[in-house]
Amino acid sequence: MQRNVLGAAALVCLLGGCGGVTQVPQFGGTPGPTQAPTATPTSSPAGATPTPVATDTPTQSPTGSPTPKSSATPKPTATPTQAPTGAPTDTASPAPTDTPTSGPGPTATPTAAPTATSAPTVTPKPTATPKATATPTSAPTPTNAPTATPTAGPAGSFPGSQLPPGTLNPNVPPSGNFDMSIWSLQLPIGPSGSPTTITNTALQAGYTSAYFQTNTTSGTLDFFTPEANGCTTTANSKSCRSELREVTPAGLPAAWPDTGTNTLTATLVATKVAGDPKGVVVGQIHFASTISTLPAAELFYGSSGKLEVGIEPSATSSGETYTQVGTVAVGTKFTYVIDLSGNKLTVTVNNKATAIPIAYPANLQYYFKAGDYGQGTAPGDNVSFYGINVVHK
Repeated sequence: MQRNVLGAAALVCLLGGCGGVTQVPQFGGTPGPTQAPTATPTSSPAGATPTPVATDTPTQSPTGSPTPKSSATPKPTATPTQAPTGAPTDTASPAPTDTPTSGPGPTATPTAAPTATSAPTVTPKPTATPKATATPTSAPTPTNAPTATPTAGPAGSFPGSQLPPGTLNPNVPPSGNFDMSIWSLQLPIGPSGSPTTITNTALQAGYTSAYFQTNTTSGTLDFFTPEANGCTTTANSKSCRSELREVTPAGLPAAWPDTGTNTLTATLVATKVAGDPKGVVVGQIHFASTISTLPAAELFYGSSGKLEVGIEPSATSSGETYTQVGTVAVGTKFTYVIDLSGNKLTVTVNNKATAIPIAYPANLQYYFKAGDYGQGTAPGDNVSFYGINVVHK
């Protein structure tokens, strides 16, 4: 009988009925598990170490096998052999695969490093430094200020009223054609004994009136004074005037010494002169207010066209003496220059100079006046100026 059992089992294997290597049980021994090795690796999760306990150990003997005499379960010999094989394979493989995946982390760090390159972008601020080079361009501005101040002018001297050459504009106020910054204007109107005075600031701003205006045809600066009994005069004069008085650029009364060169130059035409022999004063040098109320020298233009200079005997006594310096027919344009330099007086009419003796002590102070200072009682005077220029140096 035993031979027949073994022959049947062998026949089953030959026909493909055995799934793996089958151990032929020996008499008196317990057969080993048929598929324990195969089931263990398959059911093990990736990376987990298989438990060496054999769960597939058969509880009953194969069909036709004799019942073992001993009930002790033998230690499976195949299980230890397979455990080492699955452990290294599953555990080691995932580890390298995960590590490279986080590798791009370091690569992102260099990408942040280029942010530092935006710091150099701030370096263009040095380009703003060239703006400092524009500052030197404005530096020449101070050089203009000294130009306005008379060159080598004595202490207390003041800038002139130079008129630019060219055609006068008849459509602007007097300040549009003439520099009014060093003049105030005395008018033949106002309270008795106190004629109205227009400041240099108001003149520069465009003041105009019937007594001081731009000629709408020629652009000249026109002065007008009414007859003597119809105007306001100063307390020390009986004559009315529409006349410029020299002041500092700050509007204070001018007072310059007789040292150096001090000149008043004017080009004008008198279109109407009152019948009084002395006519109208068109320019003068006056003693400073702190010295006297008298004029130091007056240029008279009479109705006959005679030009004379009147001189006081002293700064404190009146009684003019006259020196003729030229003749110009009324209605004819002419130029005069009144020059007090080094305490010597010279008056020039149309390029003809006349030295006039004076008895004034040296180192007195003076100021210029120009305009229409009427001397007669007949109906008014009209004087038009093409240019006025004052120089102190």
